[in-house]
Amino acid sequence: KGSGFGRRRVEKGNQGQQESMSRLLEAIKDTNKTLQGEMVGLMDVIKKLRIANAQKSREALQACQEKEKLGSEKARLARALITSKATIKALQAEAVTAGSREKIL
Repeated sequence: KGSGFGRRRVEKGNQGQQESMSRLLEAIKDTNKTLQGEMVGLMDVIKKLRIANAQKSREALQACQEKEKLGSEKARLARALITSKATIKALQAEAVTAGSREKIL
């Protein structure tokens, strides 16, 4: 009869361990679901950051191209200004020469 009492105690202990393991398994499953949800959220944030980064890169490239274009335009206008100044000096010299000719005549 003594062995039967011990057996019931062991069975109750095993049942308690099984219930404890079952609760632990459920807690692990819940935690896993929560982590999966957070991971989906993080992946969405990463995707949005990548899109924003690509947009910023495109904007930076466009700004560089625009700066180059403006630099080229500035250089072209500077050359045109130099040419115009030279033309004005040539015309002034021609006018002075023409004025001197008139005085002589």
